[in-house]
Amino acid sequence: MSADVNDGLPMMATPVGSILPARATAGTELSEKILESTHKALTASPESRPASRTRTVRRLRPNTV
Repeated sequence: MSADVNDGLPMMATPVGSILPARATAGTELSEKILESTHKALTASPESRPASRTRTVRRLRPNTV
């Protein structure tokens, strides 16, 4: 399975990833800030989003003797 940055995977992973810290800080101002900023990031127009950073992934080769 390949994950293309243009598919829905990042849109799904972002809110799921924000749930843990929001629940860990439940009932606080920080919890609300986490949820609000995640909502803003996901609903912002593509032009107003910060440029995405790309990572280079190196595949590790098994040790061969």
